[in-house]
Amino acid sequence: MVSLPYLLFRWHKSVFAVDALAVREIIRLPELTPIEEAPGFFVGVVDLRGRILPVMDLDLRFGRAQRPYHLQDHIVVLEWQQTLMGLIVHDVLDVRDIAAQEIAPKPSYGKVTERESSFIAGMAKLDQGLAMLLHLERLLSWPDNANALSTQDATPLPVQPAEPAAMLTCTPEETALFR
Repeated sequence: MVSLPYLLFRWHKSVFAVDALAVREIIRLPELTPIEEAPGFFVGVVDLRGRILPVMDLDLRFGRAQRPYHLQDHIVVLEWQQTLMGLIVHDVLDVRDIAAQEIAPKPSYGKVTERESSFIAGMAKLDQGLAMLLHLERLLSWPDNANALSTQDATPLPVQPAEPAAMLTCTPEETALFR
């Protein structure tokens, strides 16, 4: 029985899993610096011990509206194919070995063909419910421009927001804690 380690985390009410071998570290969400010309799903960057780390918001990556961040949020620092990126998560739950037989294909919803750009690689059946396994290669890469996406792609890249996406809804005291 072959099993691989996955980091389980919560984003809103859903549980997700990423390859634990791609996780470099987990840090508390600091104040983010918005950056111009970044793809719209990157909400800013942070200086991580001298290295600039772009930080992604899953809501924006999935094409949904952004929600406010909280002091309890974390950044999961991922390294995939020599690229370092951060992913904002609400709660880090556990690292768990998941066997291949515990992983089911993601639902097809009646479609015959699978979208090339799907960010969900499968569904892990856990004792406490289901976890969506993120496909890191697809999640952490994208075409040079939105025109390269198929017209049948149901998850287009969001356009760059007019205001920085790293806006926090917090008091001045809470802002000081982020810093």
